[in-house]
Amino acid sequence: MKHKSSATLSKIVDAPYLFLDFLTKSLHDDFDETILFDKMIKFHNLIYGYGSTTAIKILSSMQEHSYKVDTIEDPNIKSNEHFKTMSFYSVSVSQLKYDITGEIFNPNYWFKIK
Repeated sequence: MKHKSSATLSKIVDAPYLFLDFLTKSLHDDFDETILFDKMIKFHNLIYGYGSTTAIKILSSMQEHSYKVDTIEDPNIKSNEHFKTMSFYSVSVSQLKYDITGEIFNPNYWFKIK
């Protein structure tokens, strides 16, 4: 585990679960966008406040990609780009798990269990 203080670790230890919960709920058609948006903001703030430099870089790239997807008008292209966005989520969780436990975790496993 990288040199995380116990205070930082206590703040970020649940982040992988929170992010996976957010991602799972976002895949369902019946989600409440307001609640989901609030969860996303809390997660982003948690990562920016306590995440490693690598976790913040991944989050930044994910948001940049997400903003780009929002400008796409063709629904087929937009749909395909959402798969890339989901990949960023999986990579983010894997990075957080590494930051917290030191364990390397393949991001593809999340897609395999879904």
